Amino acid sequence: MKREEIDKYIEGKNAVFIGWHPVPCPVYVIHVEYDSVDSDPFYPLYKCISQYIELDPQKKNFQYFSRLIGFDSSLLDYCFKSLKDDGMIRYGIDGFVLTEDARRKYVYPNSRPIVKVTGSFLIDGKSLKLLPEVIYQQHQELGSWDTNISAHDPIDPLLNPAPYESILKMLNDTDNKKLLHLELDGSNFHIIGADRRYLKGVDIIYYYTNDSKIHKDILYNGKNIRTKAVGAFQTYTIDMVQSVDAGKNWIFKGNLGYNVIDNEGISNTALKTQNDGWTDMLCRRYQLKSNEVLQINTDEKNKLPIINITETNLLNSDNPIQILQDCKKGFIDFPIFRVGLIRVKISHNLQQYVEFMNAIDKWDNSIIPGKDFKKKLEPQYSNWRNWLILLRKYTELERIDSDCYIQKY
Repeated sequence: MKREEIDKYIEGKNAVFIGWHPVPCPVYVIHVEYDSVDSDPFYPLYKCISQYIELDPQKKNFQYFSRLIGFDSSLLDYCFKSLKDDGMIRYGIDGFVLTEDARRKYVYPNSRPIVKVTGSFLIDGKSLKLLPEVIYQQHQELGSWDTNISAHDPIDPLLNPAPYESILKMLNDTDNKKLLHLELDGSNFHIIGADRRYLKGVDIIYYYTNDSKIHKDILYNGKNIRTKAVGAFQTYTIDMVQSVDAGKNWIFKGNLGYNVIDNEGISNTALKTQNDGWTDMLCRRYQLKSNEVLQINTDEKNKLPIINITETNLLNSDNPIQILQDCKKGFIDFPIFRVGLIRVKISHNLQQYVEFMNAIDKWDNSIIPGKDFKKKLEPQYSNWRNWLILLRKYTELERIDSDCYIQKY
């Protein structure tokens, strides 16, 4: 999901973003064969010319006829030649005549030829019914996941023909044929195959509203949808787990609600974490020792975690800039394996350090000399030299000292 789509959706809900990740949406690609009328775009002109030849075998008024029906005469000449080349019109004693094949195809009532047509469309992989309309209104990107076929409700016409019969019955409706991009004149549908696939572009987004209630919405390309294929999405959560694939490090992973009972507790839960996981993640992020004391608070209203960063954490970190950058934003966006992110709030008492970092980052030595910048820092930050060393701002410190203490000739 694109970030601008997330921001737009959350803004429309007047809500606070928690996280998002893709979810599998099992679908069947149904392949059908059916009868339809010949869709040759020249058929109406062939029909007009055939009927005209019966009235004017010598084509005396053919030019006038072309103007009468509103077509260029060169186009009608081309169509007339095509009919001759196909053996539909031949020379007779008194002019041109239609063959019997031409009469059956272009003159007799209901004569338009019936042709066999094939087509494909998607259905919900669990309910075997149509998906939400928005899915059919744009190109669908599909993927395979051969290791998990149990997500689909099995359909086998030999063991149970009922699902196939239900799908075919659905195709009797003209609106359904239009939605599925099948020919509206189609009839006598026959299912010739079905492929298990997964629809890409289906995501779950977690957020909370002013009443602190957790919401979990399923989106397809930014549009809210409801379909049985995604299962009981109310039971989805983002879980902190220890991953063997990631070197036993702790990561965030989307839990798709399998074997989870849908109840009010889980429906209002977005994130599940563990203390060991927080220690591992934050120590790696901030390059802290593994025995560092880290405090994780809980929001009393929505039960979401809040990372509390202290001055002790800053002083013990080998990556203090990362700490202050996170404190400046007020949150951390952690990645979700394999795609997605979870946003966790930060509380801290490091605002003076943040402001100091901002002042250093904004300092332009070409405009404000180091000596003058030092005079600005000293009244507000008495430990400015130690803080520059703490933040590894050695280049900036050297510029200030050089301007203050090295005599220039």
